[in-house]
Amino acid sequence: MIRAEEWLPSTPKHILAIPRFGWDTPTFAHLPLLLSTDKKKLSKRMGDVAVEDYIKKGYLKEAIINLSRYLAEPGRGSTQEILRWLS
Repeated sequence: MIRAEEWLPSTPKHILAIPRFGWDTPTFAHLPLLLSTDKKKLSKRMGDVAVEDYIKKGYLKEAIINLSRYLAEPGRGSTQEILRWLS
């Protein structure tokens, strides 16, 4: 399991808890935090978070829908369309 170093203090608790669910304990790897240019922790909520933001930037609605389908149900969306959308 690869995760940020901020999880280090809770790792012993996780090592004890995981087998209680009947799961194999994974090997843990802790990496340094990713920081923005202003030295703040990056967040998945930074920058564009709404579909409308991407549409304003010129992304096709059809491409966003196709990518959503592909991510939700691999095989439903066309990889050809996604690649065209990303390029």
